[in-house]
Amino acid sequence: MSAPLHGIRVVEIASFVAAPSAGLTLAQLGAEVIRVDPVGGGPDIHRWPVTSEGQSLYWAGLNRGKSSVALDLRSGSGQEIVRRLLDEPGPGSGILVTNMRDKDWLSDASLRQSRPDLIHVRVLGHRDGSAAVDYTVNASTGLPFATGAEGAAPTNHAVPVWDLLTGMYAATAILAALVRRDRTGAGTYATVSLDDVAASTLTTLGFVPEAQLSGVSRPQVGNAVYGTFGAEMFLADGTRILVVALTPRHWRDLLSMTGTEQVIQLLERQLGIDFADEGARFEHRHKLTALLRPWFATRTVQEVAEDLDATSVLWAPFRRLTDLAQELVAGAASPVVAVTEDERLGPILGTSGPIRRPLEDPPSPNHAPLVGEHTEFWLRHVGAVSESDTHGRTGMTGIESLRQLTGDEHSWRQGEEHARGTADRHTMAMLADCLDGPDVAGVVPVMWLMAAFHTWPRLAVLGEDGHPLEGLGYPPIPDRRRLFAGGRCEPLRTLPVGELVTRSTRVVSAVATAGRAGPRLTVTLEHRYCDGQGECVALEQQDIAYRPDSSPPLAAQPTLGADQVARIGANPVALVADPLRLFRFSLITGNSHRIHFDQVFAIDHESLPGVLVHGPLLALLMLEIPRRHAPDLAIASFDYRVRRPVLAGSRLVASVEHAEDREWALSVTVAGQRVANGLVRFHEA
Repeated sequence: MSAPLHGIRVVEIASFVAAPSAGLTLAQLGAEVIRVDPVGGGPDIHRWPVTSEGQSLYWAGLNRGKSSVALDLRSGSGQEIVRRLLDEPGPGSGILVTNMRDKDWLSDASLRQSRPDLIHVRVLGHRDGSAAVDYTVNASTGLPFATGAEGAAPTNHAVPVWDLLTGMYAATAILAALVRRDRTGAGTYATVSLDDVAASTLTTLGFVPEAQLSGVSRPQVGNAVYGTFGAEMFLADGTRILVVALTPRHWRDLLSMTGTEQVIQLLERQLGIDFADEGARFEHRHKLTALLRPWFATRTVQEVAEDLDATSVLWAPFRRLTDLAQELVAGAASPVVAVTEDERLGPILGTSGPIRRPLEDPPSPNHAPLVGEHTEFWLRHVGAVSESDTHGRTGMTGIESLRQLTGDEHSWRQGEEHARGTADRHTMAMLADCLDGPDVAGVVPVMWLMAAFHTWPRLAVLGEDGHPLEGLGYPPIPDRRRLFAGGRCEPLRTLPVGELVTRSTRVVSAVATAGRAGPRLTVTLEHRYCDGQGECVALEQQDIAYRPDSSPPLAAQPTLGADQVARIGANPVALVADPLRLFRFSLITGNSHRIHFDQVFAIDHESLPGVLVHGPLLALLMLEIPRRHAPDLAIASFDYRVRRPVLAGSRLVASVEHAEDREWALSVTVAGQRVANGLVRFHEA
């Protein structure tokens, strides 16, 4: 049996939660949803939560079961492709959901000229079209002053409820519009804003009418339930549970189970009230909770569960997300969530949606697409461009061949490589000088072990770029271009300068994606560093991006002339990445990649604007901040990302963007532009 929305095709141009959740709902009901993504992905493509390899679980969850077409919507050709997707004939086509700011070409009047029966639903932040997100809308409703412990500061919610409700309303608007179009042939233009949804919902549930009539905002009540009896109980084994008695029957069962009928009746006589009235139970919740808690305090959760389950009383233990995850993995919780095998994320919990249809076979959770994965198919489908044009306009040609290289069966992904070296004092001093930093005192700084190995490959095995043509971590991509994308490091124990160190290297993942500069294969290498006794001292991962030679050239970044370089001089958090410094860094770290020292090769062969700064140099510069200014803080981990290539001659400025007690957000900027960022976490003192 086909899914309810089989044959319905929706074009989604959206990011973040509300509008994508509308598309997701329709996809889970069987609609074909085509996402239109910016080339390389939108602003939410890397949004947390993420895997250890930086893959966004948030984006993967919201975009399961959709297609992805990567287009430059600033160009006329990209806009024309959207129109053709919307103008496809048929009763199930001509549907758009978007949260893009109003553009002339995307206005309803413009789109309806070629598709009069268009169904167009626009998701807004504020009703006037100005920007807002769930959390700012929630703050403006006054609800945070009704959330959290009694007397606490205003507290926003953790789940973006206005986003999700807005997405549901947007999906509902599309379904209603489909019914009307089927009956009358008329199209629909509708807007759904986060603040309208919040105002409507809080009115429906009585929050704002109550404030209107009483002149008083609803108070914070912690884990109590407003208007009835709900209380947190503390058990003998440390468990906390929530007990709720909504109805008179619930209340009678709770008193009977706890043996508190007589004492509660005495309290009723003293106060002159009847606790069969749930409003009275709420108003006197503190007195009632104090009388009930002693019974719970002497029992374990297992004992309490046996008694509560024999009654009508509503209850549940307070648990952590890890508890639910374990149950879902074991198949002991909701059947609409199951472990699926995702080619990029591995075994991961996924869902096909919460609507169960008992008369049909349950659908299996789908995977999220790669950004731009279906561009070629849909462009050819609507006749927007020829196959040769697809290569030039989208950069997608070659993505399938890159994906074929990602399997574990390929020799370049198999096995380990081992090297021995010494973090000697002379090398450490050279690296400190290269960073314009102080000498190393005693132990090797975080990530400096990269300079302990000088295992130069033989010239006969090198490719034109200076790296080996083949071997572990080197995919067989013709005329490949290699760029350092980022990584992460976890120091496990200190290593004194001068000690022997070994390095074991393996490939942990290979992911093909479509970036702004065309298709790329991101290879993640893991280095395991051990001391002379075999004890692991650090784990490090490096993300290397490989692109085929057909990728477009990279844009130049700001540079400084020689006179400007001379005027800057030394700075504890800044340095000028002049060619001599880059050549010295290549020698110290054993890096023979020619883009860092051979300008002719970089320009003529790699189509670069010039020699590039090493990615690891940017990472080490960020780490200079805690090394120089907080040497007593022990680093627990460091995650970093290179955002854009940086030309030799650039003035690099490392700074702290945000600092909490045990976590610093760092960045490197060039002429005010962020080129790299990182997050360093420290151990507790």
